[in-house]
Amino acid sequence: MPTPQDAVGMLEAKLGELKGWLEDMLLLINQVHPPLKALLAVIVNVAAALEKEIGNLRQRTAQPSPMMMGPESLPPEAAGVPPSVGM
Repeated sequence: MPTPQDAVGMLEAKLGELKGWLEDMLLLINQVHPPLKALLAVIVNVAAALEKEIGNLRQRTAQPSPMMMGPESLPPEAAGVPPSVGM
């Protein structure tokens, strides 16, 4: 199973393929029947939304989770210390 970072990288690669496909389709549609390019607008909008979400995922996966950083980075109650004891 890929790590979250690997999965985000795979998403970025697929997004690049989608953008390349869109460019190819736009050139072809402009030659064959230009009014059809309106149909590509929906895919362009989806690609833009995907790009934004993939960027958000990249930021989230780039930061170590609290469990990876160790219990000292957690609040006392999350580390197993009852709130009444404190640290």
